[in-house]
Parts: sequence; structure tokens; C-alpha cells
Amino acid sequence: MTEIRLIEVRQKKYFPKVVFTAWYDKLKESLSERVMVFDKKKVSVDEVEMSKMFNYLKVNSQNSTEFQIRNQYSDIFRITKSTSQSYEFDNNWMGILDNFVNSKADKESFNQLRDVLGAYMCRFCKRQMFNYGH
Repeated sequence: MTEIRLIEVRQKKYFPKVVFTAWYDKLKESLSERVMVFDKKKVSVDEVEMSKMFNYLKVNSQNSTEFQIRNQYSDIFRITKSTSQSYEFDNNWMGILDNFVNSKADKESFNQLRDVLGAYMCRFCKRQMFNYGH
């Protein structure tokens, strides 16, 4: 849990999470303040418990800023996915859009936007030239 928290702080993101354990009785009290704890024994035999666990993760994921940005600007991510498989490229878009959505945009945000758009256009043009030549 500590490692996940350090990643969250470093990336300035919240990751929805649960503890799915066979030692539910031992861990529930110490973790319940920080994270939802689910008993493996119950979840494996009770569909209601399983649904509670997955619904918790789904709702908390949908409440995240990243999910909302991806939905609001889905056309940008759809276009970039069709031209690039790069996680870094996708992550750059997320950072730029997050800055604009949360009114944190500054001169550097516009420079990043210019760089990402330039890289996207280079890839797009190279693909078009390759397709045209064949």
C-alpha cells in the first residue's frame, strides 16, 4: 500500500484500489480507513460481494479526473490511438489536457501542446506518404 501511495504522490494521481485477501479479519481494522477490504473467501462464493467489489472500483475509476478527461476528449484519444501505439504519446495528451481542464495551463503547457501536435502531424504525414506510395 505504501508503494502505491508513493506512486500516486509522484504521478499526482489517485488509483482506485481494494485489498482482496484471505486474511480479512487480521487486516480489516488496520486498512479500512485507507482502502476497501474484501474477504477472498466471501467474494469467491457470493456474487453480491463480488459485485460490491467491482462496482466500488468502477465508480471510483469513473470519478477520477483521468477518466473524465478521456471521456470529454475521447475524439483526441481515438485519433491518437489510430496513429500511435505509444503510451508516452497518450500520456503527454493526458498531462496537457489536465492542465487546461484544471486551469493550470501556462507557457510550458502551450509548448508541450505544440510539441505533441508537431509529433502527431509528422507521424500522420509519414503514414500518408507511405500509403500514397503503395
